[in-house]
Amino acid sequence: LADLWCQLHFGQLALEHIVFFMTTDISGTEQALLNDFAMVVIVPWLLIIILFSFLFYRIKFLRLSLTCFFVVFSIGVAFKIIKSYAVADFFRNRFIVSDFYEKNYVDTHTASITAPEHKRNLIVIYAESLANAYGDMDGNNYIPLLSQLKKDNLSFAGFVEGYVQGWTQGAMYSSFLGIPTNYYNKRYLTFLCGINPEKSQMKSIMLAKKIVALSDILKQNGYSTLFVKGAGLQFTYTGDFFAAHSFAHNDIYGYSEIKERYPNREWHLNGWGIYDKDLLPLFKELLLKKANAEQPFLAVMLTLDTHYMVGADKDLYKTVYPMTDKLLHDFMVWVKKQPFYDNSTVVVMGDHLNGHVRDGVQFKDKTIYNVFINSPVTVTDRDRVFNQTDMMPTLLESIGFKIAGGRLGIGTSLFSGQKTFSEIYGQAELDRLLAQGNRLYNSLWE
Repeated sequence: LADLWCQLHFGQLALEHIVFFMTTDISGTEQALLNDFAMVVIVPWLLIIILFSFLFYRIKFLRLSLTCFFVVFSIGVAFKIIKSYAVADFFRNRFIVSDFYEKNYVDTHTASITAPEHKRNLIVIYAESLANAYGDMDGNNYIPLLSQLKKDNLSFAGFVEGYVQGWTQGAMYSSFLGIPTNYYNKRYLTFLCGINPEKSQMKSIMLAKKIVALSDILKQNGYSTLFVKGAGLQFTYTGDFFAAHSFAHNDIYGYSEIKERYPNREWHLNGWGIYDKDLLPLFKELLLKKANAEQPFLAVMLTLDTHYMVGADKDLYKTVYPMTDKLLHDFMVWVKKQPFYDNSTVVVMGDHLNGHVRDGVQFKDKTIYNVFINSPVTVTDRDRVFNQTDMMPTLLESIGFKIAGGRLGIGTSLFSGQKTFSEIYGQAELDRLLAQGNRLYNSLWE
């Protein structure tokens, strides 16, 4: 039932995805989603257990039949789960020790990075589940304004979901750290073996304090920071992650912080948090404050409207994506009128695909939306294959920074002329290599 429920709501998930959410803080999850899980999965199972127990203990001649049925049923379910979630590969990879990072990892502590003489602002908007497929779906374009924005500016083809980047935190953190965020491989083994670490220990691991992130590099170069999202910051320790990577606490805004700091405003809410139509005006206000401080800034926002919600029509994309399309277009129109725009680069990109696109056999284009607006650098080769880890050095070079060798972490700048590891190995093979155990990778999360 749990497997069917997951596939119904999110499509086919990787086992890493499931383990991640079972070992982190999911406070702030849409309550309707939790209620639906309880009613569809937990309650039926409890009723089945009660009925099975009643029949087993009250009707003796059925005991053998019930026992045989239970054993056969359990074996069938086990095989189904093992096959669906590649459980054997998951465990096998955990015990393979690779040397991929020893050969390819570029330590951001020691990398040669040169800042431009005139530092530019960087504004990054992660648009929830924004895929290029919505530009050509059912013979319609549901994001016409964003499609035109791509044509008028710099956009790269071939932006794919990398290893453990199928959810917002996995994708976003990868683009800040330059490495995939399957965190500490031992975490999976201890959890699945029944030795679940304390939450405080897991939280410390997830913050990746030993890694110099994109925001840390910019902070070292005199940048201020801003992070805004409409959902709760406690979800998967999002607020703590950014606080650990050079974002000042009073410049980190989530649902609770926004309600507390702006108590007299009316905020329209969905199951996850504040609607984008209310959040974008706030983001504009905060950008103006940053610009008035006469200090270069990194400003990051997550949209929310296109996040999956329980009870939504499966064709909701026909109405919600056009709304997001209009909101982001209007934001860009506004930004271009601001005095700080000439010295700013704006990047709009999806975080990951949703299950509708990821699993839909009818979609040939399963790539993530991205566009770089007003970047001082350009490149002719825009037909690439890359993932969120490559966004880390690419974002840095998009505002004029220079990276010796063009790589940070295992990410490759798309402005460097170097091939990405997705291109060198192919994404499927790269995913397999990154799923393997690695001592250097593990040491980064200790």
